[in-house]
Amino acid sequence: MGIQFKQLKDQAQETLGDPRETLVLQTPCLGNLNLLGHVQLEAFQLGSECGGHGVCGKDLVLIDPTLQKQTLNPPTGIEKEKITPKKLIAGWRLSCQAFPQKDDLEIEVFCPILEPQ
Repeated sequence: MGIQFKQLKDQAQETLGDPRETLVLQTPCLGNLNLLGHVQLEAFQLGSECGGHGVCGKDLVLIDPTLQKQTLNPPTGIEKEKITPKKLIAGWRLSCQAFPQKDDLEIEVFCPILEPQ
């Protein structure tokens, strides 16, 4: 079990279902660490410019919205300010605001930006 981070080949992609995603990184799932922190532990970055404080809104990730309810905390007030309702419904989250509900979950995360630091 763990978190799989996959790179979206088209950074403008709005929804899931495109077969062009590729696995870049897999990490163990820790419930007390946000998705951004999981990536940073592996020396990767998701485009965050504010250090994970929810200010920049640059660390967007896409997660199947039906699976989010079982695996992640609900969208925060910060996310509701930074992400349009349409994108929230489609599954977009800020990685700095999205926390797994517990350890050892299996979560698939799609990232427009995922690069080594």
